[in-house]
Amino acid sequence: MADPPGMEAVDPAGVVASFETMARLYRSLWRLSQRQRRLIETGDTAALMRVLGARQAILDRLKEIQPGVERAVEGWRSQGSAMAAPIRQRIRELLDETSDLLKRVMAADTEDSQRLAVRRATVADRLDRQQQVEQAARAYRAASAVRRPDRLDLKDRSE
Repeated sequence: MADPPGMEAVDPAGVVASFETMARLYRSLWRLSQRQRRLIETGDTAALMRVLGARQAILDRLKEIQPGVERAVEGWRSQGSAMAAPIRQRIRELLDETSDLLKRVMAADTEDSQRLAVRRATVADRLDRQQQVEQAARAYRAASAVRRPDRLDLKDRSE
């Protein structure tokens, strides 16, 4: 039977494969998000930068597969009801998992951002205090460098 005009047949296996790829990438993003949290807590900046780079690579990959995912979503919407029950179930599971992972990653990123803001403020306060201590130390050194007489001559010199 021919497809209606303007409507291509959707390959259910292709739809599942697109959603599985997307879910796999979101699982990786979630694992990196958890690792990011630990690195923020321990203050390991070098490792944190590597994790952020890995997260960016996953985001780039998600962007690359976006057209295929959009086609899969459209196929799911238009012809999902005609797909076999096990395939429909698998697609729902993948979409639910992906949605849940995205929410978790976004919530963790919001919390991490707040933690980093607190850490930045704490470091700024420490730097301000350190600068104040250094400024006071310079003032004390300058004051002690002023030449003082070795002894006070209390006699009136007019005699």
